[in-house]
Amino acid sequence: MKAGTINVTDYVEHEDGSATLVVDTDKDATRLLVEVGLRRLLEMAVNQEEGYEFKEGVPETTEGSCKTQTE
Repeated sequence: MKAGTINVTDYVEHEDGSATLVVDTDKDATRLLVEVGLRRLLEMAVNQEEGYEFKEGVPETTEGSCKTQTE
């Protein structure tokens, strides 16, 4: 089973210790990231784990936070 390719194209460290990454993924990697991420979020919600919080009225994406490239 092919897992896909994820390439980090830009990396910026911030003073608070966080970082911003820009990544390029192929179709297989994008599918796997969404599948695993969604499964983990659902597990956290079911188990009411710390760190998971559902907020109403929060947009799914912010402008510029989700960019896709068409071939």
